[in-house]
Amino acid sequence: MNRIGSKLVEEKKRAVRDNHSGGIEKDDFKGRDILSVLVRANMASDMPESMRLSDSEIMARKSSLRSQALN
Repeated sequence: MNRIGSKLVEEKKRAVRDNHSGGIEKDDFKGRDILSVLVRANMASDMPESMRLSDSEIMARKSSLRSQALN
C-alpha cells in the first residue's frame, strides 16, 4: 500500500510541476481530488519549508480525511 501511495503522490507532484515552471501558488493547478489539494498546498511557494509534509505524512492526512468523510 505504501508503494502505491508513494506512486500516487509522485504523480500528483509531477502534474503540479509540469503545469508551473515558476513558483506554485495554492490557487494554481485545479486538481479536484483531495490528494491534489494536499500536494498543491504542500508545494506552494508561500509554504515555509519547516511546515511542509513528507510524502508519508500527506498519505496519512489523506487517509484521515477520507475516514472522517465517511463517518
